[in-house]
Amino acid sequence: MGIILPQSYKHFLRKYNVGTPEPNIIELKNEDIKSISITDFFGVKNAQINDLKFQYEIYKERIPNKHIPISRVEGGNIICLGLDNHYISLWDHDTELLNEDIKPNHPLIYIERNFEKFIEKIKPMKENMDLQDYKIRDIWVDPDFLNELNEDK
Repeated sequence: MGIILPQSYKHFLRKYNVGTPEPNIIELKNEDIKSISITDFFGVKNAQINDLKFQYEIYKERIPNKHIPISRVEGGNIICLGLDNHYISLWDHDTELLNEDIKPNHPLIYIERNFEKFIEKIKPMKENMDLQDYKIRDIWVDPDFLNELNEDK
């Protein structure tokens, strides 16, 4: 890909290359997204769905410049590695707007200052995790899908 990766991330790729972490929860200091659950890490020379280069090609026009996707979280968001500063951030795909001329001001949510700190931050989900702060603001259901559900009844 013609990019230089941090040593800690290269070491991680050499050791694990791809996978689903267990534990997999990261708590965030963010008002909108309180925590994320990592579903898988991207690796080198893997099936396309988990291949770092393939995922980079998919997301390079969508995520901010000088970032690469390194992991996927539940809900389809992507964890990115900043190539300049090595910050780890969450790219929330919901920030993509229908009008391509309008770009969100802050499409990334800061997670940690480097890959080592990011890995240390991954914890198991607590069985008695308090979900009171998690509230559904709104929901949209594709009308065609809703009709299919109603027809199945």
